[in-house]
Amino acid sequence: MERPDRKTLEWVMRSMTTNDRQLQRAVLSRYITDDIKFIHFLGDVKGKDQYYGMYRSAVTGIDYKLIFIDMLISDELVMAWVDLNIKLAPFYIKRYHAPTIVMLRLRKCPDGLYRIYEQIDHHSVFAFVWALGWPFSTISDNITRPICGWLLATGGWSVDTLQDAATAAWVLYTRTLGKAAKAVLPKSWLESLPDLVAQPLGITQEPLDSSAESVAIQQVLRSINGLFQASGLGDISQAVAGLGADDGLSSSAITDSATAARAVDGSSSRYSSGISVAAAASGANGSSDLSNTSASDIAAGTGGYQAPTAA
Repeated sequence: MERPDRKTLEWVMRSMTTNDRQLQRAVLSRYITDDIKFIHFLGDVKGKDQYYGMYRSAVTGIDYKLIFIDMLISDELVMAWVDLNIKLAPFYIKRYHAPTIVMLRLRKCPDGLYRIYEQIDHHSVFAFVWALGWPFSTISDNITRPICGWLLATGGWSVDTLQDAATAAWVLYTRTLGKAAKAVLPKSWLESLPDLVAQPLGITQEPLDSSAESVAIQQVLRSINGLFQASGLGDISQAVAGLGADDGLSSSAITDSATAARAVDGSSSRYSSGISVAAAASGANGSSDLSNTSASDIAAGTGGYQAPTAA
């Protein structure tokens, strides 16, 4: 953002608490620094990979609808009083009020834009723990929060990996089934099948190629690489064919649906895995909200996911 303003900050916080990972990754690219530090009473993390993993864990099983009560912006410090207004899995029947205070610290980056480099959630809980004194505060600061932060970050990436694996399995299944059907069944039978039957079986009139399978598999590998980096086990991109070096979230690279398997600037293509495999596979398995949004539009906060402008 060119300058900190309430409208944009509210949009950023609401976007990160949706279950839309395309939007979450676009926000990470535009508004969060690579060395982001996130301090939460459930766990502390540092870096975009772990920060993203924390939010993926947070939105798994919890439906947020943030209500902003007040916000104080003073230079590069932001204090927000916000009601999380949540519904809980598995039934998501009733919303529960959960007011809290969130502190954001912003930094002006070399490109002249302000980005969030530190976030502290739930000050009231920290005040309670610190009021208990030793050993509770020491155990929380040095043992509980670091361990829980690691577990939540890796858990979030595990959710992404499982989702990508399920999508890849479906793409491979339908493509294989479609090829087998075309090879065995008479053409007249195939042409007479209604679309409601043919499409789920992967039977289409267009020639089949391997692009969908390739993109789906690369999607899974990128999420696995993200899981490794968030867990501190290192970067596996050099050891896996099809992944670029430093294939992580520590970059502003965003791709559009036509090039979802590659990084824009060559430094980080795992952002691109936020674009759906289906759109990248040229309609093999549905469509994406980002199908008409270019890389530059997403990185600039415009296009399909438009950031608000300052009043």
